[in-house]
Amino acid sequence: DLWRGTIGSNYAINIDAWQNLTQFSKSLLEKGQKMAALAIAPSNSNIMFIGYSEPHWKTGSALNDTNFFKIFRKVWKSTDGGTTWNDLVLTTAYPDSVLIKSLAYNPLTDITIHPDNALKVWISIGCFSEPGSENHRIIYTNDGGSTWHYFSCAGLPNLPINTLIAVKNSQTGIVSLFLGNDAGVWIYENADIPQQYWIQFSNGLPRCIVTDLEYNPTARKLRAATFGRGFWETSLDCFNASDEIIAAGSTVEWKINSAGSPVIKVVKGHVIVKGTLIIGGFNDQTYYRIEMMKDKGIFVEKGGKLIIQPYSQITNHCGDRWLGIRVKGNPNASFSDLSQHGVVEINGYNSNFKTSIENAHTAIATVLDDYVPDGSAGAQYSVPTGYTGGIIKASYAVFENNYIDLNIGPSRQRRKDIFMACTFKTSGLLKGTPVYPYAHILLNDNEGVKFYRNIFISDTTVFAWPLSTGILANHAQFTVKDTLDLKNTFYNLKYGIRATAIAANRAVFVNKALFRKCLTGIYLSGMTHPKIWRSYFYVNPTDTITIKPFAGIYLDHCTDYSVTENIFKNDTMQFNPLNQPAVTIGLVVNNSGTENNLIYNNTFKNLSIGILAQNRNRSSDGSKGLFIQCNEFMGGKNDIAITSVTSEDDQGIKANQGSNLNCLLLGNNIFTGSPVANKSIGFFFGNKVAKAVTYFHAKIPDITYGDRLRPSTNAPALLTYQETNFSFNRQTCCPSIIPSGSDNVEELKDTFYAITDSVALSRQQLAQLTDGGDTPGTVLNIVTGGPAQTPLVYQDLLNKSPYLSDTALKESVLNETLLPNAALRDILVANPQSAKLPEIADALDLRWMPFPDEMKEEVMNNKDVLGPKELLEMKLSDKEHKQGQLFSSILDSYLNASDTILSDSLQSFLQKQTLPSGKFLLASKLLSEGHAQQSLQVIQQVPSLPETDGFLQSEAEAQYQLFTLLKNRAESGAPWISTDSSSTQMLWQITGAEGTRAAMQALNILVANQLADYEEPYILPQPSLKKGKKLNSLAKAFPSLKNSAEIYPNPAHHYLILKYSFDSQEFPAQLIIFSSDAKPVLRRTLHTQADELFLLLPVLNPGTYTLTLSGRRSLLFSKPIVIY
Repeated sequence: DLWRGTIGSNYAINIDAWQNLTQFSKSLLEKGQKMAALAIAPSNSNIMFIGYSEPHWKTGSALNDTNFFKIFRKVWKSTDGGTTWNDLVLTTAYPDSVLIKSLAYNPLTDITIHPDNALKVWISIGCFSEPGSENHRIIYTNDGGSTWHYFSCAGLPNLPINTLIAVKNSQTGIVSLFLGNDAGVWIYENADIPQQYWIQFSNGLPRCIVTDLEYNPTARKLRAATFGRGFWETSLDCFNASDEIIAAGSTVEWKINSAGSPVIKVVKGHVIVKGTLIIGGFNDQTYYRIEMMKDKGIFVEKGGKLIIQPYSQITNHCGDRWLGIRVKGNPNASFSDLSQHGVVEINGYNSNFKTSIENAHTAIATVLDDYVPDGSAGAQYSVPTGYTGGIIKASYAVFENNYIDLNIGPSRQRRKDIFMACTFKTSGLLKGTPVYPYAHILLNDNEGVKFYRNIFISDTTVFAWPLSTGILANHAQFTVKDTLDLKNTFYNLKYGIRATAIAANRAVFVNKALFRKCLTGIYLSGMTHPKIWRSYFYVNPTDTITIKPFAGIYLDHCTDYSVTENIFKNDTMQFNPLNQPAVTIGLVVNNSGTENNLIYNNTFKNLSIGILAQNRNRSSDGSKGLFIQCNEFMGGKNDIAITSVTSEDDQGIKANQGSNLNCLLLGNNIFTGSPVANKSIGFFFGNKVAKAVTYFHAKIPDITYGDRLRPSTNAPALLTYQETNFSFNRQTCCPSIIPSGSDNVEELKDTFYAITDSVALSRQQLAQLTDGGDTPGTVLNIVTGGPAQTPLVYQDLLNKSPYLSDTALKESVLNETLLPNAALRDILVANPQSAKLPEIADALDLRWMPFPDEMKEEVMNNKDVLGPKELLEMKLSDKEHKQGQLFSSILDSYLNASDTILSDSLQSFLQKQTLPSGKFLLASKLLSEGHAQQSLQVIQQVPSLPETDGFLQSEAEAQYQLFTLLKNRAESGAPWISTDSSSTQMLWQITGAEGTRAAMQALNILVANQLADYEEPYILPQPSLKKGKKLNSLAKAFPSLKNSAEIYPNPAHHYLILKYSFDSQEFPAQLIIFSSDAKPVLRRTLHTQADELFLLLPVLNPGTYTLTLSGRRSLLFSKPIVIY
C-alpha cells in the first residue's frame, strides 16, 4: 500500500494523519509485487503515477500477438490525489503499444513527471539494449499516458537505467533529465527537445553504481545514492548566462560593507573587467564568495583592474573547474604604464583567513592581447606563441587545488609581479576530473618575478610519490627570497624548483628557502650565474635499486654559479617502498664545463654522498674547473664523489684544489673523518676517473678538527696532499662571499681589469717557459726521435725542465727507443709535476724494458713537491679564480640595478672583458634587445679568446647554431622559448653537440614545448681501480749486485748507462772515464749507494777508454769501454 503523511511548519511529522492512497484489494495486486517508483506531478499534486517492478500475468493467459493488453497491474495513474487509480496497461487499446512492449519482459525502475506539464511523463527501464533497440530503455508520453514513445538514449552506455528525474532550472526555465546507471550520472539538457544527446554529468562523483537521484529545489542540489560509496551531492545551478562587463572608467564593488551573513554570488558567464572590479568580505570574517561556472573566467583587459580584498573566495560552481583569471596587456609597453596593462591585485589579511582562488584550470594567467577562450582547458601549460603583458601582485592569498596556480607568459619587458606570504596548495585529485596538479607556478620566457616568504605545498601523492612542482620555469629569471627572516617553504613536491635556461641572460636567485619532503629541492639546467644562498635542504633517503636517485640541488650544464651557506641534511621521510639500501645526495654538479666554478661553505649532514661531481667539470689540463672549498661534512659516507662515464682528460674536477699562497686559498673543507673510524671517504674517485687531484690543506692535527682537514680517499694514486704551514680558523680562512651590497661597481671593475692584465702576463710567461715556448716542436722531436737523437733530445728536455708540458712528459714515457729508463728518470725527476700525473705511473708500468721500482720511487717522491711550473700555474689559477669572483660581483651589481645607464655600462663591460661566459651573456643581452647580428658577431669572438680551450671552441660553434635559431625566432616576433616545425629539426641537430651547454639549452626548448622528455642522469660511485702501488726503496735495490756494476751499451756512441750497487761506507764515490793515454775525459761524484745513470758522453775520438769507480777506501770498479 501507499500512504501519505503531513509535515507541519515545524518539520514534525503528524503520525496520526497518515492517509492511505492506494486501497488496492488483494484481487487487484498479488502478494510479492514490489513498488519501484512513485511520481507526483509538481504542477498538479492530484496527478500521481505508481510503477511496479514486475508485471502480473492474468491466470490462464498466454502472451501472444493478440493479447498484449492482458499484461496489467504494472503502471497506475491517479488524477484525484490517490482516491482512484487507473491501470494504464489495461487501458492500452492496441497490442503494439510502446508501453506494453517495453514492460512485457523488463523491469520498470523509475517514473518522473515534467515540472510544468503533468502530461509529460518518462519511464526508465532496467535492461540492456539489443542491437536496433538502443532507445528502448526510456519511454515517454506527452498526453498523460494515452500514447507512449521511445525516448532518445543517444550517448548513453549500454547499461540498465536505475533512476530518472526531471529538474527545472529556475533561472532559464529549461527542464533537464538526469539519470543514474552503473557508470554514474548523465544529463539530457533540454527534455522538451527530442532526439538530443545524453552527456555524462558525474562532476567528480566516483565511478560507481548510482541507485537513486533526488533534487532539492531550495538548495538547488542534486543528490545521489550510490552502491558502496555513500551519498553525494552537487549544485545544479550550472547553466551559463550572458557575460558581465565592468565598463572602462567605472568601479563596481562585489563586497560586504557591514557585518552580516556571508554572500555567495554565482557568476554564470565570463566577467570582462575594463574598469575596476573590487571583491571583498567584511572584517568580521564574513566572506564574499564568488562561484564561477565551468570554463568561465574573469578577464582583466588593458587598463582594467581587479582588486581582491580580505575575506574573498573565488571558486568553482557545479563541481567542475572554472577557467580562472586571465590578465591582458601590451607586451611592448613598460609595466609602469598601467593604462597598457591589466592589473590583478590580491590583498589578503593574513595567513589564518583565506583570501583564495580555488578549483580553476589556471588560477591566474597572463594571456595574449587577442586571447579568446575556446571553452577547453587543453594546452594550458603550452608555451604561448606570442608575448604577454599584465601585472599580478598578491599578498596573503591562498591558491588551492588549481591545475596551475600562476602561469606567467613570455614578456619583452622586465616584469613587476610580486607574491608575498601566499600559500600555493593542492590536495588530491582536482575537481571535476581525475587529473593531478601540474605545477603551482609556471614561468615562460620572462624576468623579474619575485617570491617572498610563500608556502608551496602538495598533499597529492601517487604510491607515496609527490607529483606537483613548486616553481616550473622555462628560461625565466626570478627571485625566491625571505623577508623578515621568514623563508619560502617548499613541501612534499616532486621538484621544489625546476628551472631551465636556453641562453645566458636568465638565471634564478634563491635565498633562505626551506625544502622539505621534496624529491629534488632545486634543479637548474643550462643556466649561467644562478645563486643559491643560505637555504635548507632536507634530503630524503631513496631506494636507487628500483627508482632513480634524487638530490637536494642538481646543477645540470650550469656555470658561474654561486652555491654557498646552504645546509643539506638527511631527512626522516623515506622514498623506499621495497626497503632497499637507501641513498641520500646533497648536491650534484653535472657537466659544468671547463671554466672555473666554486662550491663554497655549505654544510652536509649524514648523507651517502655530500657532493657528486659528474662528467666534465674541468679543463683538459686541469688548470680550470670546479673548486670545492670550505664545506663541512658530518656523518657522511662519501663526502665528495667524482664520477664519469668516460676517462677523457676533461672529466673530473680542477686539478689543484687550492694553493699554498695563503689561508684563504686552501681547500679548507672539513671532512667527516677517518675511514677506519667512520667508514667514510673524503674524496671518492669512480672507476672511470683518471685525473688526479692535489689537495691543499692547513697543518694537521688541527686544535679543533683534528685530521678532518685532510680527506681520506679510496684511490691514493689520484689524490696528492699538500700540507701547508697555515693554521686553520674557519672565520678567517672561510669568510662569507655573499656580497654586502656596499661594493662600488667602478672600483670592482678597476680591480678586475688590473687582475685581468696580470692574468694575461702570467699566462704569457707560462706559455714562454712551457716546453721552451714550443710545445708542438718539443712533442714532435719526442715522438719522431730514435736512438740516434737520444743525446740531443735528452739534453733539450733537461734544458726545458722543470717546465715540460704534460703532453711532452707523457710522450717521453711512451717512446722507449728514444729515452732509456735512466734518461727518462732524469727527465721525470727534473719535472716534479710528472709525479701527479696518473698516466705517467700507468705508462711506466707498460714499458718493454721494465722501469725499476727504485727509479719510480724517485719520480714519485716528487708527489708532495711543487715544482716551479706548478707554482707558476698555481699563481695563475689563483688570479683566474679571483678574476672570476670579481666578474660575478660586478655582474651582481649591474643586474641588481634598475638604472638604464648602468645597463648600458654592463654591455660596455662585457664587451671589454675576455671571459667566454661573459661573451655568451653579452650575446644573449644583445639579442634580447634586438641586436641580432651583433649577438652572432660576439659568439664568433669566443674561439679567439685567450681563455678558450678546445671544448669551449666546440661550445662556441654550438652556441652560434643556437643563436642563429633564436635570432630567427626573435625576428619573427615569437618568444625564444617557442618553436615551430623548422626550428624543431635544427634544435635536434644542436642536441648532438654532446656535453655542451648549447646542446642542453636546445633540449630545454624541446622539453618546454612537450617535444622531448629528459630525466637528469645520476652516476653513482663505483669502486676505483686506481688504488696506488707500494714501491721498493733504494736501500733494497740490486740485492744481488753488492759491490758490483754494469755498463751498457758497450761499445757506446753518444751515451752509456751505468748500473751499480756498493757498500755505503764507500760513498761518496768518484766516477772517472780515462782515455787510452790516462787522461780523465769525464768526471762525476756519486752520492747514492745504488743507482742507474744515463751519461751523455762528450765528443770523443773513437777508441778504447776506461771507466773507474773509486770509493773513499778503495777502487770499486774498473772496466774498459769502446767508443765508436
